Parts: sequence; structure tokens; C-alpha cells
Amino acid sequence: MELQHRKDMRKVKLELKQMRKAFCGEDFENSTSSNDSEQESNGSNHDDSQQMDTDNDG
Repeated sequence: MELQHRKDMRKVKLELKQMRKAFCGEDFENSTSSNDSEQESNGSNHDDSQQMDTDNDG
């Protein structure tokens, strides 16, 4: 089950990348290539990103 879940998540991430690329164009990928890994980590850890937001406000 876990292995199948990983495959599904990888597939979803790939689809998201392709959709983002199609929506924003190739310029988008070039301008944010350095932030790609950062965006992926934020997407998988919603709790962490919310905590960071509150820390910045304080």
C-alpha cells in the first residue's frame, strides 16, 4: 500500500509541475528554478508553513 501511495504522490507532483508549466509558460520555470525544491517542501508540510507565517507576524 505504501509503495503505491508513493507512486501516486510522485505522479501528482509531476502533473502539478506540468500544469504549472502550461499555465505560467516556460518563463515561469526559468525564473523559479532555484525555488522549485522550496515550493515542493512547503506543499508537503502545510503545518510548517503556517507556523513560519505566525513567526514572521510576531
